[in-house]
Amino acid sequence: MTKADRIRSHVGQQYVEPARRRGDATITVVAGAVLRDLQLGGDYAASVCSALRARKFLKDNDLELVKAVGPKSMMSTTTAYTYRLLQRAESGRPRSTRSAVWDLLGAGRDTFAALGGGERWLREERESFYRGEDVDDEVDPQGRSH
Repeated sequence: MTKADRIRSHVGQQYVEPARRRGDATITVVAGAVLRDLQLGGDYAASVCSALRARKFLKDNDLELVKAVGPKSMMSTTTAYTYRLLQRAESGRPRSTRSAVWDLLGAGRDTFAALGGGERWLREERESFYRGEDVDDEVDPQGRSH
């Protein structure tokens, strides 16, 4: 296990999971506290800060980094990270990383079925376009026709 893996695992187990069990909406983790917990010297402050900002850490723990406060370098024992705890699925497993666009799959199925199928509707639309027909012949409030 790499040092970064050890840091991420420790913070997940000792900070994130207890906060979830308490029902907290946010959590703040200070790099110096993690260094003390893991008995690492101050020389590892940059490693801790990098691990706490890493996408892998955020994704694995369902977190959103809300704010980071510290010195200009943001690589100090005094750097504090505030995270928002994102919701998890009912199973207790992390939410799917699947794009929300996939949830739209099949959304127009019933509409296209009522029109005789998507291919038929598309063919008719193309034919009316090539014939120069204006399908709706509607006029919008500004007087422009569609």
